[in-house]
Amino acid sequence: MNFKKSIGWAGILSLVGVALSFCSQLVFSYFFGTTSALDAYWVAFAIMYFLAFPFISLREALVSEIHERSLKDPAEASIYFSKAITLILTVALIGSAVGIIFSKPLINLVVGGENTSFHSEVLVKLLWLAPALILLALSDTFNGLLTSYNRAILQMLSRILAAGSTVVIIALAANWIGSQALVLGFVMGQAVNVIVLTIVLYRQGLSFKPSYPSGLGSTFFYLSGALFCSYGINQVYAVYEKSTLLSFGVGLVSAFQYSVSITNIIITVLGLSLANLLWPRFLNHVANQNTRHFYSESALSIKILLIILGWVCALIFLHAQWVVETVFARGAFAGEAITLTSLCLKMTIFSAIPVSINFVLGRAMISARASKSIMLVGFTTAISGMLILFLAGQFREPRLAMSFWFIANILGCTLSGILFLRQTQVQGATFRNSFFWILRYVIAVLVSVALAYEFLDNLNHFSNFQLINIVCQSVIFTLIYLVIVAIAGLFKNLPFSRLMGRA
Repeated sequence: MNFKKSIGWAGILSLVGVALSFCSQLVFSYFFGTTSALDAYWVAFAIMYFLAFPFISLREALVSEIHERSLKDPAEASIYFSKAITLILTVALIGSAVGIIFSKPLINLVVGGENTSFHSEVLVKLLWLAPALILLALSDTFNGLLTSYNRAILQMLSRILAAGSTVVIIALAANWIGSQALVLGFVMGQAVNVIVLTIVLYRQGLSFKPSYPSGLGSTFFYLSGALFCSYGINQVYAVYEKSTLLSFGVGLVSAFQYSVSITNIIITVLGLSLANLLWPRFLNHVANQNTRHFYSESALSIKILLIILGWVCALIFLHAQWVVETVFARGAFAGEAITLTSLCLKMTIFSAIPVSINFVLGRAMISARASKSIMLVGFTTAISGMLILFLAGQFREPRLAMSFWFIANILGCTLSGILFLRQTQVQGATFRNSFFWILRYVIAVLVSVALAYEFLDNLNHFSNFQLINIVCQSVIFTLIYLVIVAIAGLFKNLPFSRLMGRA
């Protein structure tokens, strides 16, 4: 399948994924609003992912290794896969044991020991989520390995299947077992994904036999080690985030998570989909030592992605309250929950830009096995985010706490771009041109949003119906944005046909 058709299928499946994301958030908001029960689930979930980061780093490093071996000898790929999966399962089992045995100390680190009822809510969820680490290890690894076989579309289908299973189970079980339905939905979704992906990979010729994890190679462990450090600090960062947001009162963790879920829809549809489609191409460019195409395709994709993301994020920023009311305002979600989530959405939506770019650049650097660069970006993002959260907690500034994700990822993305340019060994003129293009882009987005605030408030007279006003305002903003982007010269030298060419 050529790249143009792949993008078409990715777009269709992304729309299905968006629909499921909306459904999941509707279910969450309808049954749980911004309650302490939902806060407890997100805290337990963060602790679980903290325990998961060791095998996630192994999974990422495995993709390149299986890709290379599958091209040469499928039987060798299966032998290597068996050794790596044995190691990953061993690490997952250790993580599960730690989660169960040390559950209370882990929860105390995040929420403290004062609120015993909240502590108990988190404990009940964590004791179910910790064993699910084994399912998560298999599901994540199998899904990632589809990249090795250039099966990005199947990747998206498996995620849709898992997400759909989770939503259905939560909706059916919420009135029966309350917030424990959130845990049950996650566990069953992962189980369904593992079964389906096992069949898919077997048909690709990949089989598993328990094997002693020796002979995986220094390259695998070197990249895993770099990713281990990067993901480790990021999971500490995620746990610290929950702890800080909890300190501002009940509901902020859930409100922030709702806003992140909307932002993640944009990241998944535009950023992650493109990154996964480009990843096999990056692997081929690196394997063929084609540095020129590696850089030019990455730069072209990122520029187009930035222009689209700027428009989408600005539209959501301008209509944040309407978006929150449309998506969530029903059942247990009302009043203060709407206000708090709308504010969080304004603070998080532009994070979709640096996070999406980081996905593309991250896949590029993993393909090039730039271990030190990956680790440095992860550390920079996490440490700057934790510093912002610390300052927010010290000065009791909830808005600063809400904006930590955006600020930290901007810093991480900037460093990632610089390191990628160094990795591809571009000339100094390319550095300067890239810098001035980004500067013009930032100015164009800021000017467009400023002009929108100046004019759109006066455009509510189109109709008595809010939706018609939103549509009219969106059309006018789109025209403003396109004009400003064109004046800034951002469309210059963007040959879309090159991106749409055959892989």
